Amino acid sequence: MSLELIVPFLRPIEPLLLDETLREIMGNPDSTWWYDREGELIQDKSVRFDAERLRTGLEVVAKQAGQEAR
Repeated sequence: MSLELIVPFLRPIEPLLLDETLREIMGNPDSTWWYDREGELIQDKSVRFDAERLRTGLEVVAKQAGQEAR
């Protein structure tokens, strides 16, 4: 999957997506964002996401992966 297709929808987490040292990025229903770097979970308090824009971004990712967003 090409990052160029999804980054426009996921701008608030673009630095996390491009950080090759991260193992996982986690967005939670309470709007908190965490990432895993070398086994350590770190909260990124700077991420702010519009819910509709996030949903659109996730739908693009799901379609690129061949699955429907639910």
